[in-house]
Amino acid sequence: MALTDLPPGANSLRLVITSTPCARLESIAGVLARLGIGCGHETVFGPDRAATPDADASWMAAPFFARLANPLRILQYRHLDTVVDELDASGLFAVDTPERRFALAFGPESWRESPELISVRRWVTHWRELAARHAQVMWSIERLTPSRLVEVLARAGWDRNVDDAEEALAAMGLS
Repeated sequence: MALTDLPPGANSLRLVITSTPCARLESIAGVLARLGIGCGHETVFGPDRAATPDADASWMAAPFFARLANPLRILQYRHLDTVVDELDASGLFAVDTPERRFALAFGPESWRESPELISVRRWVTHWRELAARHAQVMWSIERLTPSRLVEVLARAGWDRNVDDAEEALAAMGLS
């Protein structure tokens, strides 16, 4: 399967959350799991492209948002400077890695021809814009409230209460 192929089972998900690396996607997957929602972290949209029951949270889902018919599509964002600083420090895109090749596959042609043109800030901005074009919901992970989470989950068909959402967010360090 090519990097640009839609992963099998992607349209059977009820919810897909995307962002960039370092945007707390693993944390939001944990919140959903605490609320009884089967949510993987980079399981369907990830290197292994495995199945997950209900939802997936993965930065690698962003370029596929336009091709997803069924799942509720959420763009989660985090303060730009924080993401850029953490990505710079991680070195994720500093060398030729599968992640870098994936990111380049969905970037402007000029980046594939001259990868040195990419700054982390430009890539993060491009990736957010790519997802935002087809996102149905956008939220800031720093400002996500229990009531907003419950409201969005209801759009995907899950009835959860605000107290449980507050507890799940707190347990994952998101309150």
